[in-house]
Amino acid sequence: MDKNVRVIIRGLHNTDSDESDMVIDVKGTYYNKNGKHYICYEEKDENSDEANTNMLKMRDDNIELIKRGANATHLNFEKGKINTTYYKTFAGNLYIGVDTKYMHIIESDGRIDARIEYALVMDEQKVSDCVVEIQVMEA
Repeated sequence: MDKNVRVIIRGLHNTDSDESDMVIDVKGTYYNKNGKHYICYEEKDENSDEANTNMLKMRDDNIELIKRGANATHLNFEKGKINTTYYKTFAGNLYIGVDTKYMHIIESDGRIDARIEYALVMDEQKVSDCVVEIQVMEA
């Protein structure tokens, strides 16, 4: 895959009372090191217009999202595991967990597709069910 890529991320969050979705479609950079995919891109914070610098690290059994900026965090998705972290927001830091139920990565010529299904957990209680779909393709 070329170094310059297009990154599309679709997210859906379902709570007991609400459903919200978001789509990010940005340019990014890609490289592969020791069988792990690295995708870097910038994303605007919707509350402050400040840019977040994000990195996705992907391999067969693990996807990490590292955000630096207004919404700094390090989310670690591993099927069958609950991973906890702090999520920096404009209102302060939140201590959250991601309980990964399903994760699948498909690699093809010039493209990577991934799907993550997880429960977002706060104070040991499920807050929402979430689905994230990631597409990385040559720009």
